[in-house]
Amino acid sequence: MKFKTMFFEICTIFFATLLIALGLNLFLAEAQLLSGGVTGISFLVEYTTGINAGILYLLLNIPLFVLSYFKVDLKFTCYSILGTILVSTFLFLTSGFKGVLQINDLFLRGLFGGIFAAIGYSLMFRVRATTGGIDILAVIMRKKNPTINLGDITFMVNIVIVICAIFLLKDVSKGLYSLVSMYTTSYIVNKMIFGFNKKFLVLIITKSPEQITNYILNVIKRGVTSIDSEGCYTGEKQNILYTVLDINQYVSLRNRINDLDPNAFLSVMETKSVYGNGFTEV
Repeated sequence: MKFKTMFFEICTIFFATLLIALGLNLFLAEAQLLSGGVTGISFLVEYTTGINAGILYLLLNIPLFVLSYFKVDLKFTCYSILGTILVSTFLFLTSGFKGVLQINDLFLRGLFGGIFAAIGYSLMFRVRATTGGIDILAVIMRKKNPTINLGDITFMVNIVIVICAIFLLKDVSKGLYSLVSMYTTSYIVNKMIFGFNKKFLVLIITKSPEQITNYILNVIKRGVTSIDSEGCYTGEKQNILYTVLDINQYVSLRNRINDLDPNAFLSVMETKSVYGNGFTEV
């Protein structure tokens, strides 16, 4: 690995973990709200016993590091160890920030705590690192069985944490506002990973592709690929045009398709991410 790349990734991990710790201590901890996963478990124990969440968070992750070393790879494990140690350290160092912000609205605390954490987690994922906990288990489980829906597993774990919090803290509202924070984090992480700009994969089946191709290339200014095909029922030769458009380009094409070829068949799929020439850099 190049030194510059490694230096950038480590700096990213430092900044990301600081954001996560600030989000937790500035917004969630003072109101006794929870984040998801092992972090949420650590704070729940702190709320009920007084044990510092940063120390507990590190201890809970030690067996997961061992598992990661044998089940994933060395780089991932090392970066995750670094991320977890930094989160634990920053949680301890910023614990004095609890109560600095006088925000009485639990919804706002949950919302902004989730936003801070989400930005941090997203940066971690971009350099293929985690902060330990459920993220390590998720990577291991996904490697073993790619069909597993990790979002559902994470959601179920967080639901259990929230239910425990409601009983232990004897406050339903704090449990529900914790869900707001968890959902905010999950939503923003997905957006930051897959991108805010929706793209549409468009397939056009047509017997006269020239006009449509010309419109896409010269008016919309987007690339298009033509694939020779044959109708299984009729046996007639036809073309499949393949292109990826943003929302404005798609609307433009949809409004013109009937004029270009009234018999064209248009199929559209929303894509989460597009990489390559003309789109996000690989």
